Amino acid sequence: MYTVASNCTGTGTPVGGSPFSIVVTSKGFLAVHPFAEGFAVKQAPPTCTNVGVTGSFGFETTGLFLAGARTTGWVAFIGELKLTVNPSGEGVIRGHIAGAEDSTTFAEEPVTGSYTVGTDCWGTATITPKGLSEMHFSFVVVGCGKELLAVRRTRTRLSAALW
Repeated sequence: MYTVASNCTGTGTPVGGSPFSIVVTSKGFLAVHPFAEGFAVKQAPPTCTNVGVTGSFGFETTGLFLAGARTTGWVAFIGELKLTVNPSGEGVIRGHIAGAEDSTTFAEEPVTGSYTVGTDCWGTATITPKGLSEMHFSFVVVGCGKELLAVRRTRTRLSAALW
């Protein structure tokens, strides 16, 4: 449950959760919680197919490796991903990313991968940086297909990403 005042500020309390504050903007809203923060982007009706979601996207993700991962500590990646569709209709990703995992950094590396977008505007993507393991993401298409909000998914960690 949430409320928003005429000045575009408000508060909310999720079922079983802690209260949070929100500020509504023309593109969505920013939510602030004592232990975390996040944002939402207004979803418009894009063409939610592989063909409908193409082009170059800036890419940034940050997060933490949790206990049980091959290392523990922070992780961050940044780069550009170009989404295209091959003649068979499959989503293809090419681009470059740079990043750091705990105390190990790596320079800009080429990446390749694939993506699939469902008609509900949810999708999955896999990218493989040269010399590194595959990275798997779940995403939602927002901003009339101009943006993707993504979460890196593995068994031991999640990282937020904005494409």
